[in-house]
This record gives sequence, structure tokens and C-alpha cells, in this order.
Amino acid sequence: MLLGVNLVGIITIFVLVGIPQELPEHENTATQQQAAYVTVTSTKESLNKLISNYVQEFQVEESFAYSVVLTDVIELYTTIPVFSNELELKMTFNPVPLDNGDLLLQQQSMELGSMQLPVSYVLNFIKKQKNYPEWMEIDSKNKEIYVALQEADLFENVSIQVDDFNLKEDNIAFHLVIPDK
Repeated sequence: MLLGVNLVGIITIFVLVGIPQELPEHENTATQQQAAYVTVTSTKESLNKLISNYVQEFQVEESFAYSVVLTDVIELYTTIPVFSNELELKMTFNPVPLDNGDLLLQQQSMELGSMQLPVSYVLNFIKKQKNYPEWMEIDSKNKEIYVALQEADLFENVSIQVDDFNLKEDNIAFHLVIPDK
């Protein structure tokens, strides 16, 4: 009887070892994830320096000069020729982060010396100058500037998506999207 119990035990062990075990399938994370995301936070001060350097790349002698400054809003400064005068222009925009990671700048106010010109006229003037990045679209009719950051080629093979853009609280966050090779 002891021999029978031992034989049953040995046979059971061989049967259990011989049955293939179903292994859980692990998907390759490289195929699961098409890109790596790195979150970068910034302050208005740091971003102002970056914007200033980037704007200088688009300044050419034949076109008008402009500057962009982040305060509690986005401020655009330039001069516009009107007849034989150069008028100082200041436009402010409210930044709106979009779900797709891009940024919409909605025109908030405009100061053009003591003259009152329609905002659509001023935005059309800026649009015709063509010394802004190609990933920016000026919509003079709706008084907006669409900033397609995902199309911006700021870094080689890296795109940018806005996560948070709260200038009043100085909370600025971006995702750097690094595609999988």
C-alpha cells in the first residue's frame, strides 16, 4: 500500500510537471507606447527669455520688429506704419490651452497710440508680414492666433503639448513628446 501511494505521488508529480502552464501574455511596452512624454514646468520669466530668443530668429530687416512678453496675459509689442508715422502697438491675448496640446490666443485688448483701428485690420497687417513661425495661424476675423505647438520644430524630433498655461498663477507646464523610433 505504501508502494501504491508513492507510485501515485510520483505519477502525480510527473503529470503536473508535464502539463504546460499558461503564461500571461505581456505586451511589448515598445509597441504599446508610441512616444515618451516628459513634463516640463516653467515660469513666466524663463519662458520670456526663451520666447525672446526664438522671436529674434524670425526678425528680418525688411519686416516689422515685434516682441512678445508674458505677464498675466500675453503681450505683443510692435510699431505699425500709418501714413508717414510709426504708431506704437500693444495687443494682449488670453492664452487658452486646447485638449490636443495646442494653444489658442484670444485677443483681449489693443492700444494703438490714440488711433482706433479695427483689430481685424491690425491682425491682417501682422499676418501679411510673414515673419512669424509657420505653425502659427492668425485668424483676423475671429481675433485669434492658433499656435499649433505640436507642429513646432523647436527641438529635433520632439513636439510640444501644452498641459497648463495659467499666467496669473505662474503655472506653465508642457509635455515634450519624444516619438518611439
